Amino acid sequence: MSPRQGETETTTKGNSVNDTKYNGWTNRATWLVKLWIDSDEGEQAYWREEASEQAGREDGTYNLAALLRSVHEERVPEGFGVINDLTGYALATVNWWEVAESLLEEAAEEVKP
Repeated sequence: MSPRQGETETTTKGNSVNDTKYNGWTNRATWLVKLWIDSDEGEQAYWREEASEQAGREDGTYNLAALLRSVHEERVPEGFGVINDLTGYALATVNWWEVAESLLEEAAEEVKP
């Protein structure tokens, strides 16, 4: 099976899931999270503020990645069945660290004169 448009086949080291690169991101799930953050004005403002608070902190990337994961997992409605299983699987494949790094880089760019 060939990859989707924008994907290249690769295995992420240390990850038991066979992920594929997607538009420069670890995988499609990671890209989608960042795309939705960037596409929604309220989300963008919220995460910009959170990134600004973590910028320059030694544990900033870790803290922001943990918050990203927590907030997105809390938004999944409680339930059971295939939809919840698939949503949980997709969220488990997101590279939260990569999204956090991107948000922190954008926060740093905003601070530059």
